[in-house]
Amino acid sequence: RLKSRDEAERAKAAEWLGRRPFWPDIVVPALVQVLGDHAVRVRREAVVSLGNYGRQPDQAVPALISVALADPSPYVREAALRALTELDPTGERIIRVLLVALDDHAAEKGSFPVFGSPTVSTVAIQELNHVARHAEGAVPAVIARLNSDYTWNNVYEFRALTTLLAYHPDASRAALPFLREQMERELEPDGAGIRLPQYDAPSGTFFESMMVRVSAAAVVAAIEPDNEQALQILITALEDKRWADRLRNFGQFGPFEEPRTVAAEALGLLGPRAGAAIPALRRDLETNNEMPELVLPGKAAWALAQIDPTDTDCLAVLADNIKTPEFWDSPFYREDVEYISKVLGDRLSALVPAIVKHAG
Repeated sequence: RLKSRDEAERAKAAEWLGRRPFWPDIVVPALVQVLGDHAVRVRREAVVSLGNYGRQPDQAVPALISVALADPSPYVREAALRALTELDPTGERIIRVLLVALDDHAAEKGSFPVFGSPTVSTVAIQELNHVARHAEGAVPAVIARLNSDYTWNNVYEFRALTTLLAYHPDASRAALPFLREQMERELEPDGAGIRLPQYDAPSGTFFESMMVRVSAAAVVAAIEPDNEQALQILITALEDKRWADRLRNFGQFGPFEEPRTVAAEALGLLGPRAGAAIPALRRDLETNNEMPELVLPGKAAWALAQIDPTDTDCLAVLADNIKTPEFWDSPFYREDVEYISKVLGDRLSALVPAIVKHAG
């Protein structure tokens, strides 16, 4: 059916093979051939299916890299980026592809007529965040990009790049002069409202300039744990309650990182050295469930688990969240449980009854 004359039938066959990733020695080469199909829909289904064959990355990765960089359709290129990080999240060649894709601002026309399609660079930012923990080899390229004369594509790119640096502080010291400058930059005027954060707009609002400051402070604190200025910026960001009210109207559009979530993650990376932030993190842990799209409680729980391994409040809050219908209606809270599970280890078993009861 992959060779059928009917486009819909070819696309369905490619999609079906991805849902049942059997016989990789036979199926992966066949799907790689489909990447040359003239139909965008068929190529995209083949790309997505290849991402499910993680046992055979060497066969698929070179072909997907070519697709991510050169396929004529943005719709296919962004799918290739996602597939690549599924197949080889620790591979340096994948990181290099993501860095190149940050400059790919094309989007498939008409696929999301109301809000507009995500650009390839948007997906690159998202995937760069997902692989940051494994990407130490990309630190020199990230520092070079930050120090170049180009104008950042948007504040979320800056956030993604600095997140990668924060996970690898020993390798990121060369970025300190630039990061200190951004940490001390003057904030934009604080207007009465906040515009919807855009992935492809340069920073020009109070929200965006604050995100740059806090993101820079996160890396400085990771490199220099005794830097009181960076630590104070992070704690102050945690205590700033303006973002909840300002972002309330945007909850329907999905989860947005905001200064508090950036600060919580940064403080968690500092571990016990961020003990001064515990009171503020506990307050954020108790943020109510009015906006399940916001990820602050989960990030605060993760940070507390890192700073104070004996803290059990984070488990109690997560257990309460799991019992709510909003939790299971939103993929973002579920991601929070996965996010902290590696840190909590055996203690996560306390959540098992609630998960079993409500997951079914």
